[in-house]
Amino acid sequence: MRKLFINTIVGLLATGLTGGIALAQKAADTAASDYPSADVLVSASRANGNATVSVPGWPRNQVRQITLSYAVNAGAFDLTTTAGAAQLEQAIKDTALDVCKEIGRQYPSTTPDDAACAKEAVAKAMVRVHVLVATAASKRTAQ
Repeated sequence: MRKLFINTIVGLLATGLTGGIALAQKAADTAASDYPSADVLVSASRANGNATVSVPGWPRNQVRQITLSYAVNAGAFDLTTTAGAAQLEQAIKDTALDVCKEIGRQYPSTTPDDAACAKEAVAKAMVRVHVLVATAASKRTAQ
């Protein structure tokens, strides 16, 4: 009876762990596709100098890299105008700084600093912004 109980517990734990891994993988694989086409994902990553042990994870692995993402709704801007594109660019810069500051607040020993982190996040997000602006421009000229 005891052996059956132990086997049942081990089986339940294994099922829970593999299910959690599958869900995490699914979330990572589809993270970019979860946002509407008019959204720009602003993601920032910073290295954790203290290699903090994760609180919710099992087994408790060291966290060496922290990544956080916010979505900016590009549909709220008129990308057919220079002013609208400039407003979106400023929103991306502001959001990137917010993302980096939040990582720094939660993990004070992370590097690089907020400004360098934001600069990298803006560079990544602006690729999507340029595509959206070019698409809006092509639609404008087609009319």
